[in-house]
Parts: sequence; C-alpha cells; structure tokens
Amino acid sequence: MTVTSPSKPESASSSVPKGASSSLSSYWRSTSSILTNSAAFARLSRWAFNVCDADETGQINQAELYAGILLVHVNLAKYAGAAACYPPTRAVVDDLFAAADADNSGSIEEAEFLEIVQICSMDIASRIVVYYSILILLVPYLADVIVHVLWQFDDWMLGGENSKVLQENAAVQYLLSFVSWKEMTDRVVSMALFFLVIPMLFDAIDKRSKSRARKTKSP
Repeated sequence: MTVTSPSKPESASSSVPKGASSSLSSYWRSTSSILTNSAAFARLSRWAFNVCDADETGQINQAELYAGILLVHVNLAKYAGAAACYPPTRAVVDDLFAAADADNSGSIEEAEFLEIVQICSMDIASRIVVYYSILILLVPYLADVIVHVLWQFDDWMLGGENSKVLQENAAVQYLLSFVSWKEMTDRVVSMALFFLVIPMLFDAIDKRSKSRARKTKSP
C-alpha cells in the first residue's frame, strides 16, 4: 500500500480538523489520543478517504464512511494485531454520520471523516496495552498457577490417574517428543486464556466505546 504524505502533516498536538462538525468537536477533544493525533494516523485516514471518494467530489456518503472506517482498521491490524480487529458497529457509525451531517445533505467532507475515524479508533491504544500486558505479564504467571492447581487437584482426588492416562496416550507421547510435559500444559492453558480472556476484555472496552460514541447524538 502506498500512502502519500500530506503537505502539512499533523503533529501529536494538532487541533480539531478545520470544517469538522461542531457537534463532534467537544467529543473529539475528550477522546483523542497519541495514536489518533499522530501524523501517520492522519495520513492513513486521508488515504482511506481518497479510496472511498472514488468520484473525487470531496464528499462521501454513509455507506462509504463505514467502508472507510473498516479500511482504516484493516490497515491498522497489520501493525496492532488483534487490538485493531474490533471496528465499531454499523449502527454506531450511522449515529456519528448523522451527528456530523448537520445540514442533512447525505454526505460529509474529509474533515468530518477524519474526526469520525479518530472517534471510532479511540480505544485501539487501550486494546494494545491490554493485549500486551496480558501477553507479557498475566498469561505466563496465570498459566503456571492454573496448571499447578489442576495437578494438585488430580493428585488429591484421583491419585494422579489423569496425569498418567494423558502421558500414556500415543498422541500426547508424540507431542512430548518436541516439548516437555510442563511446556505443553502451559501452552494449552495459555491458548485457552487468549481465546477466552482477551475477547472478554475487548468486548468490555467496546461496550464503553459504544456508550461514549452514542453521546455524540447529544453532545
């Protein structure tokens, strides 16, 4: 993907885009972050707007707005991973479009698009912090604790029979030729945590994001 640099890149301390809807301005100021204020994010957002503005009118409609937001999230996911894979729902984007389209023209300009993209991406930084905090700090420790508790329970209730049966299984023995028993159990528990804990935390962040986005209807 080739993204052309804007003539005057926005800095991290950039102000609200000129021409943006006043109904979103105060909300934009309260939710903007280092990520959404960065020059790289501004370039990506402008590139997405130009892709969606195929007829080069300088305006996009409601459907093109949602397509542009998805395009931004897909490109962010290349660098942020799972943290950027939770775009807002169509209903939330429609509410933001209605708030930005003050004259009911059925279209918005680039400045309004940039503002809406920033609002919709406000929690990506939070997800990145949550994701890597769990990855580096929580998962290894919690996996060890869970494995230890499971083996203690097995020894106490069944005299270690479950452990013996598992280790005698042909498939398990094949896996043990590559990794140790402790490493294998730790990895299984770690995968379970990633499939269960991280989606739950991201859902909680999304609920907060949707609640805050709806406030733009009555800023």
